[in-house]
Amino acid sequence: MSRTPIADAVTSVEESTEAAFATVALSYASSDGGAEPVSNEAQAFANDAGTGELFAIQSSQLALGRLSNATLKVLAQRISDAHGMAMDELKAAAAAATNVTAPTELDQAGADSVARLRAADDAAFNALYVELEASSHVEAVAQFSGYAATASPGPLKDFAARTVPMLEQHLAELRSFTV
Repeated sequence: MSRTPIADAVTSVEESTEAAFATVALSYASSDGGAEPVSNEAQAFANDAGTGELFAIQSSQLALGRLSNATLKVLAQRISDAHGMAMDELKAAAAAATNVTAPTELDQAGADSVARLRAADDAAFNALYVELEASSHVEAVAQFSGYAATASPGPLKDFAARTVPMLEQHLAELRSFTV
């Protein structure tokens, strides 16, 4: 059975998951092995998590109007809904933390990815959506898992730990897709 370009892309993303987890976990821990001050650590996570949530919401909303595969459309709706709820939970957790705010707009990388989706022709759209979402979810699983494992106790750490299973479920569904 021949592999599709999206299967190759998802395999490549899978292979980098462990390295991404290690890098993210280290970025949230100080050089002496202890946690960074909560405000720096928590704000960095809120920024990373929030821009990822916003990308999942915006890319999936765009996809709902463009996807040609009905099953993938259902998944895009679930991703949009789940990440919308997660963004609300992130805002609440950030508000409960000290001096932490959740982002309100995409970072440049997320905006560039949404622009790529907008510019994609209809024939390439499904595969590009799955590729970008799978890549984003691999990064999110690493970020959230790393933060949940290394952060100081608090509402953002609890949010990260609660959100990992949803991210892993989306990633598994995206990896199983062939377009």
